[in-house]
Amino acid sequence: MLKEIWRERVSYVFILPIIVVYFVFSIYPILTTFHLSFYDSKIVRLGPFVGLQNYRDVLTNASFQQAFVNTIVFTFVSTAVILAVSVVLAVLVNLPYVKLKTLFKVIFFLPVVTSAVATGYTWKWMYDPTFGIVNSFLSLLGLPGPNWLSDPDVAMISLIIVNVWKWIGYFVVILLANLQLIDDDFYDAAAIDGANALQRFFHITIPLLRMAIGLCTVLGIVAFMRAFALVFVMTQGGPDGRTELMVTLVYKEAFGTGLLRIGFSAAASIILFAFIMGFTLLSNRITKLRV
Repeated sequence: MLKEIWRERVSYVFILPIIVVYFVFSIYPILTTFHLSFYDSKIVRLGPFVGLQNYRDVLTNASFQQAFVNTIVFTFVSTAVILAVSVVLAVLVNLPYVKLKTLFKVIFFLPVVTSAVATGYTWKWMYDPTFGIVNSFLSLLGLPGPNWLSDPDVAMISLIIVNVWKWIGYFVVILLANLQLIDDDFYDAAAIDGANALQRFFHITIPLLRMAIGLCTVLGIVAFMRAFALVFVMTQGGPDGRTELMVTLVYKEAFGTGLLRIGFSAAASIILFAFIMGFTLLSNRITKLRV
């Protein structure tokens, strides 16, 4: 082992800065958070050691339980809708007779590079029940417009719509790149055998996109379980905690209430980290396919 490292010492020297940066900004904060989770920590002092008490408080906390359910709903509904729509859009853009593919990719990708804060404020204005453009359009159709962000039954759906709009282009680009790698001979052979467009889609396109779909699933779960800015700008977890996510709850408990429950928030962060890792591993296992 040491001989192999020494033989490749030049390569290790080149990757050493990346390893140091990754450790300082990723591994070390995780280890510090794990350490703080066992203490009644404040910002300026570590506080007394409380063992697993913070974890018990988190798991029995009604607000955390609601935030956990909200996070699961937000994450999996967003991921499912985005994947379904992204696959369809990628297939349509990849059709041979569709021109200006690069333009479509740029248009789809624009919301991705837009600031989440700017996106949140823009959609918050669009959702305004009095002068927002969404309800104005519905009124032209003779339909009543709901209170998108203040109605407990609609608020989560409103956030998911914005989240889907913002991230769909990211997954379209990934899927489109993988679609362009599929050999046309597969489709030609299927067409000769009498397969129609729908059969070719389900029996050729989807199986050959399995790895890309698995990647998008993992990326979606990781990104949406950590969603913060969009939710905080648009609803701040309201109304009645119906859009409170685990990340926004962690922030509020640490800095939003004035109680500075750093140890509690650290324990909640570690639990969130464990769920993200668990769902990521599960997604990899489910979607993995050797081709």
